[in-house]
Parts: sequence; structure tokens; C-alpha cells
Amino acid sequence: INKYMKSSTEGFLKFVPYVGAVIGSLTFAFTTSFWFNAVEAEVYAPSMLFTSLVVWLVMFWSERSEMPGNEKYLLFIMYLVGLAIGVHLLNVLALPMVFMIVYYKKYPVNITSFALLVLFGALLTGMIYPGLVQGIPAMAKIGGFLGLLLSIVVLVIILAYIIDRKMELASLILSSILLVILGYSTYATIYIRSNLNPNIDENNPETIEKFISYMNREQYGEHTLDRNKILRDSPNGKQYTGEWDFFWTYQFNKMYVRYFLWNFLGKDVDEKNYDLFKFLGIPFLLGLLGVWYHFNRDWRRALAVFALFFMTGLAIVLYLNQPDPQPRE
Repeated sequence: INKYMKSSTEGFLKFVPYVGAVIGSLTFAFTTSFWFNAVEAEVYAPSMLFTSLVVWLVMFWSERSEMPGNEKYLLFIMYLVGLAIGVHLLNVLALPMVFMIVYYKKYPVNITSFALLVLFGALLTGMIYPGLVQGIPAMAKIGGFLGLLLSIVVLVIILAYIIDRKMELASLILSSILLVILGYSTYATIYIRSNLNPNIDENNPETIEKFISYMNREQYGEHTLDRNKILRDSPNGKQYTGEWDFFWTYQFNKMYVRYFLWNFLGKDVDEKNYDLFKFLGIPFLLGLLGVWYHFNRDWRRALAVFALFFMTGLAIVLYLNQPDPQPRE
């Protein structure tokens, strides 16, 4: 807000960014989805903590992007991404927003540079997932933990070389990869604890083979995007006229739109659907007004926020590409 208000911060206006921040943070904290996840023993609340930290840090960096040593904030972000992967993969979806903010600060905005941003952003995101997340277990399977350790040592030697040659961009990228690996290494606790045979030892990943199977999430079965297969396997598949009815009625409308509108319209009496009149739609309408105002005043950062919103929303819909376990309402 400070960025697009610029010099218009006299009198009461100077408090507007702080008032907006308080309203935004409290709205976030008390929305239905976030509150529900915050009071259960699940991964989603700490995952949102990491995602929020990454978003805040990249905005914090953007204010200091011209200062000496500003890269430390970007490196800290990549370390947090590595740690967050040990909680949930959702945090990876914040990376496109990070890349967009860096792009706006460091490069001229035009069609060519934006196309390159999309290309390199996709490559860098893919480098982390599935690249590192699935690649590291694959390397451990081939060379064992010793081979994996030697590979990391080689990367450190290469990093030292390119730093000595003052290759700034290359050293930033390689440092980021190593920090993601460092954060991701927290998964080693699974292997260590399993070998101590605790009372709770799901999938018993105490050998390299079992640990790799655990890391590759094989215990969840194969996840497919074949909606026709999912529809056939669904116990309630006959209640849908076809793939697109299943997609729009169940996956998109029931499992995404309904949850989303619970946060800004409110639940109905039976808590099965949203209620258009519970709060007279005021929070939702204010949100839409805010979206319009943000794009009108600062379309670049608004587009970055929208990218975060779109990526997480798309991931939820694709993640819910599974059989409908409940009878159709």
C-alpha cells in the first residue's frame, strides 16, 4: 500500500497502510478455512505460516532491493521453502509470486522479458518440484546416502568456484538450491526416528528402499489427472452425467467454490453450503473492490498476488481429482 500511495501519506492517509494491514491480518486469521485448520493437528496451519512468511519476505526484500546484501532475504526465502517442503508442498506454489516481484524490481517490463520470466519461473519451480523433491530420493536410491552426500559436496565446491569468479546470478541460483536442500534435509528425522522403532512408525521407513518409497509418497497410491478413470472409480459416479459434470459440480463447485465462499459470505444454518445473506455479502464485495483498486493503482504487484491466488486455487482443484466419497446433495 505504501508503494502505490507514494507521496499521498499526509494526515490520516499515513495511517491507511497500517489500518489495512490490521484488517487484512485479522480477516485472514478468522476466515473459516484458516481457523478450522489452525485448531486441528494437521500440516495446513504451519504450511500457511511458511507461505505467509515467504510472501512477507519478498515484499520486505522489494523495499531493500537496491541495498548492499539484499540477496540475503532471497536466500532466506529459499531456505524457508526447503523447510516448508518438510511440512507440505503448498509452499512451492508461492515461488511464481517471488519470481514476479524480483522481475519487477530488476528487469524492464515488456512482452519479451515477461515471456522469459514465465519460462525461467516454470523451470526454477520445476527444479524444486519435482526436481529436488523427487530427484534427491532417486539419487539416494542409486548411490545411497554416501553418494548423495558426495553430490552435495560437489555442488558446494562448484559454488565456491563461481563465487570466486564473481558470477553473481549463478552463485545466487546455486546457493538457493543448496539452501532448499538444507531445509529439505529435515526429512532425515523420519529415517532416524524410524530406526529407533517408536510406537508410531507409519510405513516403517527404516531402510533406504522404504525411506525412498515414503519420500515418493507411494503410500498414497498413484495420483492421476484422468477424470474419466476417477469418475468410474467413484462410488457415486453414476450420480454425475459425465466427466465435466463431475469436475464442475463436485471438484470445482462443491470442493472449491463452496469452501472459498464460506470464508467471505458465511455458512448456512446446516453448515453444508454458503449463505449469500448472512453478512449481506459485504466482506466478499469489499474484497472485489480491493482487487479492482489494487489492479488500478499497482497492476504489477496485484498481478503477482493474483498469481499466488490462482496457483494455489488451481492446485486445490487438481488435488481434489479423486472419487466423491459422499452422496450427491
